Parts: sequence; C-alpha cells; structure tokens
Amino acid sequence: MDNPALTSLLLGRIVGLFLVIWAFFIMFRRKECLNMVDKLKDNQAWLYVIAIATLPFSLTLVVIHPVWVMGWPVILTILGWALVVSSLFFLFLPRKTILHLIECLNKPASYRIHGIVSLVIGIYLVIMTLGL
Repeated sequence: MDNPALTSLLLGRIVGLFLVIWAFFIMFRRKECLNMVDKLKDNQAWLYVIAIATLPFSLTLVVIHPVWVMGWPVILTILGWALVVSSLFFLFLPRKTILHLIECLNKPASYRIHGIVSLVIGIYLVIMTLGL
C-alpha cells in the first residue's frame, strides 16, 4: 500500500476490532485466562513460542506503520512497539524475572483493567476508522 492514510485506516480497523473482541474475551473468560497464564509459569517452552509468534506480527506493524504524529494512528505504532518490547522481554529476560512479572500481573483486577483499556482503545479505533 502506497497510501499511508489507507494503511492506517486498514490497520486501525483490524486492530480496533481485535481489541474489542479481545476485551470481551478477557473480561468474560477471566477465570480461564487466570488459569491459562498460571499454567504458563510451568511451561517455559510456551512462553518462548508465544513471544516468537508475536514478534513477526508486531515487527510488521512497526515496519509498515511508523506514524509518530498526534492523532489516532499513533496508537497503532505505540501498540506495535509495546508488543515488540514485550516479545523481547519474554525472549531475553531471566526466567525468574518473567515468573515474577506473571505473578504480579495475573490477578483478576489486572484483567478487568486490561479489558476496559482494550475496549476503550478498540472502540475508539473502530469509530475513527469506520467513521461511526
């Protein structure tokens, strides 16, 4: 895509819709999420698989959407970089540090907050990209 505005619209729609779906999933399936993440502590291989699987998608977002101007498109760039950094953390931080992070973040309140933030950002992106 040669048109940066069109790229932003397309990515904004995809990411926005994903965030809305993701928000409902983690808010309504919180107990299952808590259990899944708790089990990840015992399986370091899956932590690496998740980090490795996330990295190409986040790098793609960062490479094709390097928008640092004020406005809704910068949200996509920030999300892309946040995913790159989190993937790198899971790949390179010591296991003890990763387990501590999981222990701190795998709480019911964290899922509520994460769900609400994801829902707000997702709805905002959908509204901005679909012109609702």
